[in-house]
Amino acid sequence: GNAAPLFTIVKIWPAEFKRGRKSIFDEERSGRSKTATADETTDYVHRIVMDDRRLALKKITKAVGIS
Repeated sequence: GNAAPLFTIVKIWPAEFKRGRKSIFDEERSGRSKTATADETTDYVHRIVMDDRRLALKKITKAVGIS
């Protein structure tokens, strides 16, 4: 189904577990959390798009500070 992992990912699991990996789930990464301001960002993007519906994607990402 849609929730099933890709075969290319599954076939590398044995090697990962031999190297000491303990879970099939992604490990935490350093840096900013991608969901820390998701609601605020979504609301802000919605407001600026409603103000100018012809705004280019490049200008939106620059205004919001995302890539």
